[in-house]
Amino acid sequence: MSKFLQLLFTLLSLMAIDVKADESIAQPPISENKNSARPDFRIINGVEASYSQFPFTVFIYSDLAGSGAVCGGTLIAPNVVITAAHCLYDGALPISKYNMYVSAGSVYNIENNNDMYFVSRSIPHPSYSPRTAANDIGILILSDSTTVSPSDFAKIYDLPISNDFTTAAAGWGKTSNDVNDTISDVLMTVPLVLSSSSNCKKLNPRYTNNDGMVICTENKNSQDTCYGDSGGPFVY
Repeated sequence: MSKFLQLLFTLLSLMAIDVKADESIAQPPISENKNSARPDFRIINGVEASYSQFPFTVFIYSDLAGSGAVCGGTLIAPNVVITAAHCLYDGALPISKYNMYVSAGSVYNIENNNDMYFVSRSIPHPSYSPRTAANDIGILILSDSTTVSPSDFAKIYDLPISNDFTTAAAGWGKTSNDVNDTISDVLMTVPLVLSSSSNCKKLNPRYTNNDGMVICTENKNSQDTCYGDSGGPFVY
């Protein structure tokens, strides 16, 4: 599978910034926020992913005063992660960079991965609003460069999208619709089939095409992304 990340929103143009942290990173225990109304995605009926498939994927954990939120992200430079803007918020309030932890270089979540990083800067899209889905993209600048090889960073796909693309999503989110389900210990992936514009317009008259802010896929074989882990890569 080619390592190209399809961004659904306008990409912020930033340069990697190395800021060294003096603190040592303590392993944060994962405590999920089951009352969160955030539109986080999870992988339904997927399979375990290998590291070679998604070496650019990172795990993002936010400590929210006794509970927590989980997202995925994508490395595009040694210490630059692209994720969803709503992953940087707790409701309408931005999450402090001091409460965010990122792990990289492994298919395991942050509880089982010692390759962890602090966040130096948290930058949501300037036009993002927690009340809407528009411009739902953000960037994290990590305190140190990751150990991931530069050849494994994701590349941005910025050409027209064809319906015959073979695509996949990846994440550590919940793997079923059970409200009592917990997040996955390992990275999961699911293939997704792009749908035609005519089919998508039947369900959403405001939909234009897959080159806009939203990419429309078909739910085949009960395989899909759903609520539980978002911000991760959508690749072809």
